[in-house]
Amino acid sequence: MENIALIPIELVTLENGYHLMLTARVNGAPVRMLIDTGASLTCFDAERILELPDIDPDAIFETEEQGTGLGTNSMQSAFTELETFEVGALLLEDYPVIIIDMQHVNESYIKLGVEPIDGVLGSDFLLRHKAVIDYGLLDLSIMAEEPVEEE
Repeated sequence: MENIALIPIELVTLENGYHLMLTARVNGAPVRMLIDTGASLTCFDAERILELPDIDPDAIFETEEQGTGLGTNSMQSAFTELETFEVGALLLEDYPVIIIDMQHVNESYIKLGVEPIDGVLGSDFLLRHKAVIDYGLLDLSIMAEEPVEEE
């Protein structure tokens, strides 16, 4: 059990459901993340990521692929590597993430009185680190070391 890290999560009540949030860190700065088991990849908002320390706009690379999700049919995406990405006790270096425009998501959150998000913690991270969401205790457990091998 020494490899398990527990991260407190916040249950946000919306008009017709709930969202789970946690605080992670990018290059030492706190970031608000939506936990989304339906999101294929971990991603960050194109505007908000530029406000974080040590993010080089020249190291964000546009992709040819159109992404889908987050309430849209398609969206332009980019990618970068985060110098450091901390989730609980887990510290990852040179962590690859997708960059997309989340303005529509954050506008919806603001209308509902919910604090905007910086990014989405996707199933790439959740699967790799054998994440388990405990709704009763409101925590996320992850394997802090020895992540599951990707196929």
